[in-house]
Amino acid sequence: MKNKEKYTIDIKNLSIGTHKFSFIVDNDFFNDYKNIDIKTGKIDIDIDLEKKNNALLLNIYIKGYVNVQCDRCLDDFEMNISYKTLLIVNFGRKDSELSDADKKITISNNTNNLILDKHFYDYINLNIPYKKIHTTDNNGVSNCNKEMINTIEKYSYDNKKNKIDPRWDKLKKLLN
Repeated sequence: MKNKEKYTIDIKNLSIGTHKFSFIVDNDFFNDYKNIDIKTGKIDIDIDLEKKNNALLLNIYIKGYVNVQCDRCLDDFEMNISYKTLLIVNFGRKDSELSDADKKITISNNTNNLILDKHFYDYINLNIPYKKIHTTDNNGVSNCNKEMINTIEKYSYDNKKNKIDPRWDKLKKLLN
């Protein structure tokens, strides 16, 4: 995967202290991860890394947009993403996976490079809401595809317009 090289920090040659890094997540990144809902996008990721003798502290700032499909009208739209987090990297005997609870990972003392693509993938996906719908304009009107919304309303069941078939009433009595 080409992202491993593009989103890597050489930690072996870093001096003790604070360092700044910037990364751009773009369409090439999303093409590598075919199983996600994101079509395209552009996200800027800035990292303030503090190297200590026994750990790395990464303050990660994520800001940009992704193109996703609206769950209501099925049109693609641009969704803004803004997120900040702290990732603590401890040095140890062997590598470990990211822990959601404490935002800590452990890497081997012999590790030369910190590969961040999988972390970026997780942070971006965790910031996409479960229900993805268009925003509303200043008047509170949805920016969804009007034609699709009208079609949905046309075929939606509405008790006011459609009377219930009386044969179902006899079945309801069986439940009581």
